Amino acid sequence: MRKLSFNYIHLLMIIYIIFIMLFSKIINNNIFSLIINPSFFIILTIILYRKSGNNHGRFSRVKENSKTLFIVTLLYLIFNFLSGLIFGYTKNIYSYEPYSLIKNIFQYVLILFFIEYTRSELINEEKNKLYIVIITMFYILLEIDYTTFYNNLSSLESSFKYISSTIIPIIFGNILYSYLSRKGSYKLVLVYRIPIALYTILSPLIPSHDWFLLGIKGVVVPTIIYLVMKRFSGYRDERTVNRKKVSLIGYIPFFIVIIIFVLFMAGVFKYKLVAILSNSMNPVFYRGDAVLYSKLNEKEAENIKTNTIIVYNKEGQVIVHRVIDRFYKDGEVKYYFKGDNNISRDFDPVSPDQIIGKYEFRIKYIGYPSVLLYELFKKEDAKVEIK
Repeated sequence: MRKLSFNYIHLLMIIYIIFIMLFSKIINNNIFSLIINPSFFIILTIILYRKSGNNHGRFSRVKENSKTLFIVTLLYLIFNFLSGLIFGYTKNIYSYEPYSLIKNIFQYVLILFFIEYTRSELINEEKNKLYIVIITMFYILLEIDYTTFYNNLSSLESSFKYISSTIIPIIFGNILYSYLSRKGSYKLVLVYRIPIALYTILSPLIPSHDWFLLGIKGVVVPTIIYLVMKRFSGYRDERTVNRKKVSLIGYIPFFIVIIIFVLFMAGVFKYKLVAILSNSMNPVFYRGDAVLYSKLNEKEAENIKTNTIIVYNKEGQVIVHRVIDRFYKDGEVKYYFKGDNNISRDFDPVSPDQIIGKYEFRIKYIGYPSVLLYELFKKEDAKVEIK
């Protein structure tokens, strides 16, 4: 294996990473995003350009690959926006005042040219895989907002959520950017990154995705784009192009399964899973199992029969117990619940508006990851039965 080269450019990047890690908390955010960070990448661009020039003629089929990537990116943006019909929308945090708009376009869109040009120059310097991994790691570390990162280290729960929703997507995103740089230089990466950056800044409404969905999206989208670009671009003759179009059909079920899985976990469909933490319902199901339940509407929640196993919410805690009594209080139907393995019933009566769904069946053991997360954080966020 060829020995890795190390020069003053790599040293400069290391120094800059150490600088932002150590001093991010004391540097004004506007000064960093508008002056320090752009200046670093502009200087790095000038150095690399003077060193090697704009040497990107060796990439083949850049136009064809760019068309493929642009179509996939456009489809992603459409589906992402339409997902708000399911999860709801929230107002974009970015201002449309002229000064703010110009500032945001500069720091989030125009700077991408310098970031991706430098990445492309460095990534394509050598074919050594370890070198490519190291450069990719540099750019992962450079993209992290260390002020936010440090602020989310206050608890294990906030750290986990931040890593899941932000750090992991940054890692997957940069792996994709490095792959695209190898495939078609910075030009190909910008075909993907610029539309997404413009959408993020200019769209008046954005889908209201929680930390879980952001993490899933940050992993699934780069993976799908990588698979599409790897499989359906860069073909050299018409016969292979035709095979490529036919083969695309074979990947459609895979994409559909991923989309359905994400929507299912997000609770879009009538059926949803919940993990079981305790043994209060032995022998119907056990700690570490997951139960599938069907969601109930308001009318259905008011007409539950006794002996039915129901999923209900009590002060943010999800409980799966059996109805043992149905009665009226102040003209409103109420229920008492009890775990089959418990000696006494649940203390408080339950209203229909607390009813989430009706138990359908169990799946053994697959609830253990959620159980471990709950025990790790001891928070209500874990989707587990805790009574």
